[in-house]
Amino acid sequence: MTEVGARKAISYHDRVKTAGAFAALTSAIPSVHTGKPIPGFHVNGTMTVKERDAVLKGFRHAPEGIATNVSCLAEGIDVPEVDFVAFMAAHRNPIDIAQMCGRVLRLSPETGKEYGYIFVPVYLDLAAPENATAGAEFADALDAIHAMAALDDAVAEALIQSQGPDGTPRNTETLMSKIRLYAPPEILQRLRAAIEVRVFSRHGVGELHDARWNETFQELKDYHCEHGHIDLANITTLGAWLKRQRVKAQQGTLRADRLQRLMELGFVPNRDVYSEAWESGFREYRQFWLENGHGQVPQGYVTKSGYHLGQWLGAQRDKVRKKKLTADRLARLAAIGFVAAPFLIDWEQGRCELEKFRAENGHVDVPYQYVVPGGFRLWQWVHVQRSVYRKGKLKRDRLAKLLALGVEMNPLANEWERAFGVTAALVRDQGHAKFQRDFATADGVRPWVFIQEQRKQFTRGTLPPERLARLTAAGIPMNALDDKWERKLRALEHHVQETGDDPNVSQGVIAADGTQIGAWLNTQRDRFRQGLLSESRLSRLEAIGVFLDFKARDRRTSACPASARSIARSETPSISRSIIARLEASACFPPQHNPVHGDVHPSRQARRYATCCTVFPEQIGWHTGVIPRKG
Repeated sequence: MTEVGARKAISYHDRVKTAGAFAALTSAIPSVHTGKPIPGFHVNGTMTVKERDAVLKGFRHAPEGIATNVSCLAEGIDVPEVDFVAFMAAHRNPIDIAQMCGRVLRLSPETGKEYGYIFVPVYLDLAAPENATAGAEFADALDAIHAMAALDDAVAEALIQSQGPDGTPRNTETLMSKIRLYAPPEILQRLRAAIEVRVFSRHGVGELHDARWNETFQELKDYHCEHGHIDLANITTLGAWLKRQRVKAQQGTLRADRLQRLMELGFVPNRDVYSEAWESGFREYRQFWLENGHGQVPQGYVTKSGYHLGQWLGAQRDKVRKKKLTADRLARLAAIGFVAAPFLIDWEQGRCELEKFRAENGHVDVPYQYVVPGGFRLWQWVHVQRSVYRKGKLKRDRLAKLLALGVEMNPLANEWERAFGVTAALVRDQGHAKFQRDFATADGVRPWVFIQEQRKQFTRGTLPPERLARLTAAGIPMNALDDKWERKLRALEHHVQETGDDPNVSQGVIAADGTQIGAWLNTQRDRFRQGLLSESRLSRLEAIGVFLDFKARDRRTSACPASARSIARSETPSISRSIIARLEASACFPPQHNPVHGDVHPSRQARRYATCCTVFPEQIGWHTGVIPRKG
């Protein structure tokens, strides 16, 4: 790394322990750029994804560094700045080697990377350096060279040209200039000769490159059979490969046999593909203009022949914005109705089209995405005027003309007012804001949908304060639970008014409309004991005579005897067992028959009598300690 000036390296090892130890030794390697030690990074399969990402993030952002691993960096890493790969142990998987080499062979113009280096250590026997090419480590070197050939056509051509017809090396300088050998000077020449024999005499070098080319050519041939042409976009893999063949043909480096096979499919070496593609799109656009009488092509429009004309016109507008469309092409497009910015069409044309629409339909409610027969996008034009108006940028004279035509500049606000008026009237008539989900009025207003939308805006904090005030004043709560509570309270009030009963109803009481007001009232008492009942709700319950605690009972007993009797029934005081026993022994309470529960036991009668005497002793004339006798 010091000699070639590399900044970032990845080293592959055979063991995790070895890789970790190597990362710790990198502090001894001084940087040729800064003179400081090169930081080391280590990843392995035992790390979590979070730990591994943290290490790779540090490696990616460090100006220099060495990342060590066993095999987990063979794929899935994106660090274009890597300019050095070291195979510190033998790898017998050619696919892994190709992926590892791909890490360093990627160009990175934004970081200034121009060269990549692959380091393969080989065991040497100083007495017989020729034997080095027979080891497993040298097999990795061969695989690395062929991986370079698979990724770089220049290396592949150099391999083919370096092999003589009889299988012996020739003209090896082109490729050997890309290979550096590090060995003792006395055996360097012998090692170079052995490597040349092993590399350039290896059978199948040309066949390997031909196999790749033939495979891609077969894909091109299949495409030609299916579509009848080979006019491919460069953004596709096959199109990019065809572009490279065209460049080689123009440079004279494409083999004659390959050029002949390509020409049989209609390949033209000197053809201007870009101009032909543009002319093809222009012909389709002109045909559309002749058939429809205008050049306003809808977005995403596809012709009968399958040509994506709408997409092509979008690309031309992008070129206009980026100032990449030539003046002559723009003039040719404009001559048949092309508009570079559809939303900037002449304003008066839009007003005239809107006047025609009103004369024909009697209103100016243009349907969504409506296009007039001449191709003018009237709905889009009206939408743009409203958008400009909301931003406060619509000119006064234009606003006056639109208002004179009857255009609603803020239709959403008008729709809200209409829905609010209808919903508020229904709430006032029925006394609550509960509606069925699918209920709709004769004029199309859906109160449930309207209320739910307001509640969503209230929850998100986007409901304007003035609208919130109007909704609250109309009896439309923003909290569904509040609405439910109000309905239960109104049911209780109505029940008291209709029946004249005490508001402290028992748990099983059900109102005429089916509301379980007794169970609901019990729930309010539970919430009061838990401290969850708000002061406003407590006050409203007490205002109609509901008792939630003893203090409230004491405040109201003297003023309301009926409430006192209700307390006696609902709140049984504590009675000693001795009093109950004495009442039972007095035999004053023979069994009584209950049509629902059967006979009532004397002990239960005694408890009832004792309870009544304890609460109202002055009315019954009974005092503690005096037990009535039988007879």
